[in-house]
Amino acid sequence: MKDPSWSEIRHFVKFLDLQLKSCEESVFTDRNFIGDVMAGLKGFVVKFMICMSRVSDSNLPLATLR
Repeated sequence: MKDPSWSEIRHFVKFLDLQLKSCEESVFTDRNFIGDVMAGLKGFVVKFMICMSRVSDSNLPLATLR
């Protein structure tokens, strides 16, 4: 999106904030619950959300965003 409106930016930020809160509250990213079994899952999920937010805003293939 080349020139997003303030409304579009607000909705995107609200959506991303909701996703990050869900990630923080999930038992699957709680180290007390999962221990060392999936220790890097939270970092992976956050990086994946950031990567997907970039892809959703462009026509670039996923491999070009590394």
